[in-house]
Amino acid sequence: MFTGVSGRCRNRSKDEEEDMTKKSIFAAVIALGLVFGAVGLTVAQDQFRGQRRHFDGPGFGGPRGGGFGFRGLDLSDAQKEQLKAIHQKAFESTKQYREQLRAIHEEMKTATANGVFNEAAVRAIATRAAQVEVELHVINVRTRTEAYNILTPEQKAKMAEFEAKRAERRQNRRGPGKTNLTK
Repeated sequence: MFTGVSGRCRNRSKDEEEDMTKKSIFAAVIALGLVFGAVGLTVAQDQFRGQRRHFDGPGFGGPRGGGFGFRGLDLSDAQKEQLKAIHQKAFESTKQYREQLRAIHEEMKTATANGVFNEAAVRAIATRAAQVEVELHVINVRTRTEAYNILTPEQKAKMAEFEAKRAERRQNRRGPGKTNLTK
């Protein structure tokens, strides 16, 4: 029984009640999805806030200087400027590839939307993405090499020491008896 706006009692059929229940559940699910989506976005933004690769901020070395993993190497101001230039050049040279990758990812989403799977189309899109990623990887290695080459021999030795410690910590995290199977 339902009391309408007029205050009169009105009988609803069982189908109408089931329909209203389904609509209510659907609306609740949509509302919860929106709430969880908004919370997820907020948390994600908070996690990554301040982690962008700014030259003087977190990720680039901050007050200790350095980028590309060069923290703690006591870089000179001239070296920091060289790193900025190298980083900027790499950023500009990767722009077209990053844009291509974004477009390819959107194309993949469209190609696989609604549970559709066309293996030939997916392979073609994935192949194009792999080619772009190869270019990005080459630029990354070239950039790291250029950055490494501005270091003094003492800084290179210190970096090798840091990398050895990092590799040891990584190995210890794997646990005893576990090895890197990719080697």
